[in-house]
Amino acid sequence: MIPCEFCEELVLPTVKLCPNCGMVINIVPVAKMPALTPEVPRPPAGTMCLCLYGSDRKPRTYFPLTKDAVTIGRLDPVANSFPDIDLGEWLTPEQGRKISRAHAIVLVSRADQRITLRPLKGNTGTQLERELLPADVPVTLAPGQRLVLGGVAFLKFEIT
Repeated sequence: MIPCEFCEELVLPTVKLCPNCGMVINIVPVAKMPALTPEVPRPPAGTMCLCLYGSDRKPRTYFPLTKDAVTIGRLDPVANSFPDIDLGEWLTPEQGRKISRAHAIVLVSRADQRITLRPLKGNTGTQLERELLPADVPVTLAPGQRLVLGGVAFLKFEIT
């Protein structure tokens, strides 16, 4: 048994997808393990953000939620797609194509500090924990909840 790189669920090494979170199970021989990467700087304490995790289960970057509406997707100037959070920048080209140009929107209610995620129509799949979310149905996020976008981008809603 080996732990899933994202949710730490123990799975058989012959399994291709984690039954808990849907992440692809990569078996990396010990001799080919990547070198340790430096610590990613965290936003100031109390900042609401989405944290993108790499396949090593370590944070790759933090996206502070500083606007009332934050679009998540991938940049495509030809298609006039300029999301606030460009996940394509953080993924391989093959993985990036699995993220919709306009994948989801995060709405921040300043009145009650509520964070709502709304997957957009035509997205390539948005999961909250284990549940596949339907398009255009908003869900409230709680700190610590995990998101999977397009089966390749692993995010967690955090308040630092």
